[in-house]
Amino acid sequence: MKLDELHVSSNIGVGTTEPIHKLDVHGSANVGALSVTSVSGLTATDIPSLDASKITSGTVVRPVHTTEGIFSANIGIGTTIPAYALDVHGSANVGALTVTSLTGLQASDVPYLSANKITSGTFDVARIPDFDGSKITTGIVEKDRISTTLNNTTIESTGNAALTIHDSSGDDQSSIQYLTDTYTWTTGLHGGSGGVFKISNGSFGTNDYFTINTSGDVHISNTITSKSVTQTDIPIFRVQLTNGSITGTGDIDYNSVLYDNTSSYDAATGRFTAPIAGYYFFTAHGISTNGRTIYDFTIDGTRQQINSLVDAPATGFAQCNISATLHLTAGQYVSVYQVEGSTYGESSTSNHNIFSGFFVG
Repeated sequence: MKLDELHVSSNIGVGTTEPIHKLDVHGSANVGALSVTSVSGLTATDIPSLDASKITSGTVVRPVHTTEGIFSANIGIGTTIPAYALDVHGSANVGALTVTSLTGLQASDVPYLSANKITSGTFDVARIPDFDGSKITTGIVEKDRISTTLNNTTIESTGNAALTIHDSSGDDQSSIQYLTDTYTWTTGLHGGSGGVFKISNGSFGTNDYFTINTSGDVHISNTITSKSVTQTDIPIFRVQLTNGSITGTGDIDYNSVLYDNTSSYDAATGRFTAPIAGYYFFTAHGISTNGRTIYDFTIDGTRQQINSLVDAPATGFAQCNISATLHLTAGQYVSVYQVEGSTYGESSTSNHNIFSGFFVG
């Protein structure tokens, strides 16, 4: 039946004799244009497959609920001209989001970064070109959350800065390694040694050159007795008188320098000049002959009144010994002063006339 125009006041039924709507169609229908103001009575199963590729023009303005689908065109939310596969203008609540690249963001676009919200995976700082640690205000960045290489990096704080490295594995071991292509040095706590702080060439327990235990004992060397400790800037010297005899009053000029690591002794004057301020221990001994001999130390030519005395027999020898701890300022000099008597010179093969000293602290 073909109708050019139909005006009815009751319900019209197609495929039913009992229409309950203004137009009640039981069966399929081909409609050229359909304007709908409201829809009711449908469930998700009534639309088994919604294929977005069939939507060639226009805008989807109603919510679409689906568990699976492929959209070949850009989808816009909050915009009618989407420029991306998913273009959201406004806020979004996403249950899980995987990002392979990120552009167009500034630091102010991420105002709150909480490290404890990173529960799995690896945090790649290359995704954020300007990574500012001060922006992390809460949480803990775990060591396996950050995997990167930093060149010439400075950790700086305007207040009282503290860098805490916490190992919660239970073995009481926490360390920092310094690596080059040739060398590896490790520093930190070695729980296997009873909580000892170590500096090691390589891994802990192989070449432990410096250790401090919980009792405060300090060891330098991988085994306590295997290596010596040399401090080149701590003054120590030893000199000898090998020629001539000194009679009467005056400084004893020890002419032969056996050891002087700071070049502080002058053999021409017999003076040791302190390179640094502090306490020094000095000792001297010499062979006296035929009578009484008295030694003293002088500082810048002033006697210290220590006075060591020996009486030698007329036909024999005796040894005069003197030692003292003296405080010097840098630049002051010390000499062995013979108050009276005589000191017998000898060859370099003997060690009877010696003046030595070292810095105490």
